[in-house]
Amino acid sequence: MAERPGGAPTVHRQTTVVNKQGWHARPAAMVVKCANSFRSSVTIEINGLVANGKSMMDVIMLASPLGSVVQIDVTGPDAEACADAIEKIIATGFGEELA
Repeated sequence: MAERPGGAPTVHRQTTVVNKQGWHARPAAMVVKCANSFRSSVTIEINGLVANGKSMMDVIMLASPLGSVVQIDVTGPDAEACADAIEKIIATGFGEELA
């Protein structure tokens, strides 16, 4: 975990899309709902596209296939717990059929 100059901790995580259908509307909604349950700011990057993890419009635009690498950056007072929760949702395939 790193700290930004303002003192807020930043957590970086990387995981992979493992469900057969990839990143689509339902997984995007799950990630946004999770991110919004924390106070920290969330940025998600897939295939060079960067999104505000708390914005459904941003996150749904990250639509990507199985095997895509997901970079998660979380900054704030509950960054570790937020990053853990989002990483778990993605790594377990959003509750969908795994490849």
